[in-house]
Amino acid sequence: PIGHAGGILQDAGLAQKATAKMHVMRDVYIRSGIREAARNKCNFVLGLVAVFLSVLVVVVVETAFECTPLLFLSIAEYNVGQVDAVVSPGTWTNHRFLNFSKVRDHIGAIAAAGV
Repeated sequence: PIGHAGGILQDAGLAQKATAKMHVMRDVYIRSGIREAARNKCNFVLGLVAVFLSVLVVVVVETAFECTPLLFLSIAEYNVGQVDAVVSPGTWTNHRFLNFSKVRDHIGAIAAAGV
């Protein structure tokens, strides 16, 4: 048990050293990046604009794909309205207009037959 506790403390010391080293390396990279950006402002601005435009294009395309079903639904509703079926007179009515009683009887007969 004593060796185990010492091992934990030793591992914690190594973790602190590794963390401190990572912080130092991060600071070195940040300072180096800032120095490079200050030296080559044109390259920095071009890179920043390229990343911004890339992200913007991806966001716009993703949003367009998400809204596509809504677009098709609204176009269909504009052309026909909110209907699931359009019933119009045909040869089975022998009239220019629909008689609701005959339509109900015909549909009822089809439903009763199980077709």
